[in-house]
Amino acid sequence: MTPFVSILIPCYNAQRWVGQAIESALLQTWAEKEVIVVDDGSTDRSLDIIKSFGDRIKWETGPNRGGNAARNLLLNLAQGDWLQYLDADDYLVADKVQKQAEFLATHPDVDILLGPVTMEHWREDGVEAEVNEIPPLDDMWILLARWFMPGTGSGIWRKRALIEVGNWDEKLRCCQEHELYLRLLMAGRQFKRCPHGGYVYRQWSEQTVCKRNKTATHCNRLAILRRLEIFLRERGALNSERAGAINQGRFETVRSIWPFNQRLALNTVEIIRRSQPNFWPSGDAAPPSYRLVYRLFGLSLAENLARMKRSRGFSLCFPHFSPPAPQLLPANPQPKMVSFAGRPLVSILIPCYNAEQWIKQSIDSALAQTWPEKEVIVVDDGSTDHSLEIIKKFSGRIRWETGPNRGGNVARNRLLELSRGEWLQYLDADDYLAPNKVANQILFLSSTPPTDLVFGPVTMEYVSIHEPRQAIFAIPKPHDPWILLARWYLPQTGASLWRKSAIRDVGGWKTDQPCCQEHELYLRLLMAGKRLAFCPLNGAVYRQWSELTVCKRDKSEVHRQRLQIEKRAEEFLRNRGELTGQRQQAINQARFEIARLAWLYDQVFAEQIMEIIRKTKSGFNPSGEAAPSSYRLIYRLLGFQPAERLGIWRRRLIRAPR
Repeated sequence: MTPFVSILIPCYNAQRWVGQAIESALLQTWAEKEVIVVDDGSTDRSLDIIKSFGDRIKWETGPNRGGNAARNLLLNLAQGDWLQYLDADDYLVADKVQKQAEFLATHPDVDILLGPVTMEHWREDGVEAEVNEIPPLDDMWILLARWFMPGTGSGIWRKRALIEVGNWDEKLRCCQEHELYLRLLMAGRQFKRCPHGGYVYRQWSEQTVCKRNKTATHCNRLAILRRLEIFLRERGALNSERAGAINQGRFETVRSIWPFNQRLALNTVEIIRRSQPNFWPSGDAAPPSYRLVYRLFGLSLAENLARMKRSRGFSLCFPHFSPPAPQLLPANPQPKMVSFAGRPLVSILIPCYNAEQWIKQSIDSALAQTWPEKEVIVVDDGSTDHSLEIIKKFSGRIRWETGPNRGGNVARNRLLELSRGEWLQYLDADDYLAPNKVANQILFLSSTPPTDLVFGPVTMEYVSIHEPRQAIFAIPKPHDPWILLARWYLPQTGASLWRKSAIRDVGGWKTDQPCCQEHELYLRLLMAGKRLAFCPLNGAVYRQWSELTVCKRDKSEVHRQRLQIEKRAEEFLRNRGELTGQRQQAINQARFEIARLAWLYDQVFAEQIMEIIRKTKSGFNPSGEAAPSSYRLIYRLLGFQPAERLGIWRRRLIRAPR
């Protein structure tokens, strides 16, 4: 039986975000759904925004009674057997409900499904996102004790299970979901980890209850741990692993409490001693040196030494446990408001040259995008195979044009001219898109500070005579776009969503650029002050299937073009006083990696590259996979050339028949 899912949104003074939350709910690809919003007495424009969605949603409003009262009202209004809670300042990836509902079909006994959460950290200098996975533990009691169970919206809930344990506790102002998780576990309800995420949890303000009143938050957590411990002990289920997890949770709370309530911290340590005399803290909260002092001299001395380190740089051995405080946005943020009065039109642009094997799948994937406001345009660049015939079969569903072969960037510029959308999704004819790629990135863009390009991971598909193999090309931190450009971590064209006006402002695609086209365009966008934003959601599939592309036919030309881009970036940053040590290191690391590749076909060229590195940064030390520890040692002692010769000798020795 197909589950009917109620998507439930409690809202209080969320005028900046609630439109995006509702839009992401309506865009869910799961057909069997309803969207209900309860406005909890907002005093800003939230209710006006909610009403603007008309009969596409159900909504109610009333006096402010708190988040849990709103959640209980939503529970009573819901018609679905399954519930997807969604806070008004968060949003959902377009296929979140569908993937989790499909997972439920193979796990019919589950009452609460838990999935990974994407955390969006909003700071004054931009947005940083990361995926928080649930540790691979099957013991839900341990997950709860360690506070590893994710927030309310990470999964979907069986409505009957919540009703039977008494709904949400309306007296609680923080730790609400963990207290409800506890009652559900105590009632014997079945939890299950799901590999599919899709909930985006936004951290943007210091004005939440949990952050304003840390003492109340920690006291609630300690109370939940106490109830959990008593319940398990009374049933003879408190094994050593669970007891250790409970006391580790208490200890981590102690370290967070110490700066503002030492009495509570010391009392909690005493509870730990009575509960488990041989308890030994672990993890990031207790590095080895801290553990030693804690064990020998107690909490007070260990914390005082940690405080000395913070105030005087006393010792690297005693880090403070609390994570570095992000510079979150103020309580009443000034950046742009989100409006969904009109959805932005996205132009999906496909340049094609002799891609008869792939072009149909590429166009199909564009038409299948769940974002409703789109157009698909194809420019055939003088194909000599059957590509144009395939393109013509889509007439009436796409716009297309053909002409003589003039090169990929000429075709991209023509597509730019033909497009009507504010945002552009370029898609090479031998690649394709996941159905939610555009929708997910538009939803991400809709609430970020003004952005000209959003980029994310790309799925690499390696085609061979055997089965295709896929791997996700992740975007490593830091997400400084200059460092990502230098290290060639900014992804290929289709992984990004481009603001049309930004490309026009920098003159479009460079038509005489033989290779590295997107990276050359990325460079000009950065030099023009355009803003790039990282989104952790992937959806573009980049297919590698031929050795006949320019990038693979002429490696020397690719390396020279890349070095030219590195040089232009370096000079631009130096002239503006923005060439930080990290950025210089990234540029020289890229040069070093190119030098290692160039050595195989032109040793003079490789030596020239290394000389550039020596001039820009004396004492450069390479790192990463291009310079394993044994290579680095020889490089430092004898230099680049001996290290390369020994490297070649070693590779030959490994490959030699035995």
